[in-house]
Amino acid sequence: MNLRLFASVALTLTLAACGGGQRTQKTKDVHRAANEAFLKAHVVSLIPEGKGVAICSDGQLGLTDGDGAWQREFHLEKGDRFRSQADQHASSIFEVKEIKPDMIVVTYQSRFDHSSFGKNLVTVDEGEVGIRFVKK
Repeated sequence: MNLRLFASVALTLTLAACGGGQRTQKTKDVHRAANEAFLKAHVVSLIPEGKGVAICSDGQLGLTDGDGAWQREFHLEKGDRFRSQADQHASSIFEVKEIKPDMIVVTYQSRFDHSSFGKNLVTVDEGEVGIRFVKK
């Protein structure tokens, strides 16, 4: 009986220490304005190119190539994804939903991990924003 109790307590503590009880809170369009501002601040140029768009960022947005190197200049078509440089708390993934004559519409999923602040919580916000073409 004592062995069973010990095993149960040990399993509970192990799951708690490994994030087994981590809670995810999902929202829709709560951080839309912040994501729009983030994209505007870090997109250096966004121009139509063939069936897609050419994007140049300041390095905070990009994608990894086949060798795992971060690319801040890239070409995207409808359905392609790019992301923010992740840090220990936050990350965002963007997907081209639509290419219009003067802008692109992207969906986003932004994640924030609160565990460093003593909370067993990850918040995930999803939505979409438009980015006008710009050449700087």
